[in-house]
Amino acid sequence: MQLSQLTGTIIVLISFVLFACNPPEKPKSKGDEPAFKKPPIAVQKYKQLCSPCHGITGNLQIGGAKDLTQSNMSKPDIIHIIANGSENKKMAGYKGMLSSEEIDKMADYIIQFRK
Repeated sequence: MQLSQLTGTIIVLISFVLFACNPPEKPKSKGDEPAFKKPPIAVQKYKQLCSPCHGITGNLQIGGAKDLTQSNMSKPDIIHIIANGSENKKMAGYKGMLSSEEIDKMADYIIQFRK
């Protein structure tokens, strides 16, 4: 057997072994959960819009941001601030960027930071 034929045979055998050891996953049906679940939209939006000042866990306090772990604000008040911004204008409002449902879910997410 020539060297090129031997090399080709070895490559085919290695490919076969690798494929046999790691067969492709069967396609999932529509009802199956995806392999990687995206975090809820409230978590995604909080990380994008709020965490730079409030931090991932709500207590960073950059640029005058309130410590969300110590907050005792009602949910309607939190919704109002997310939508319209803070009274001192240090925080912008997001009603033009977020839907009412997203703002509501973000308020729920923020409330869970409380100790």
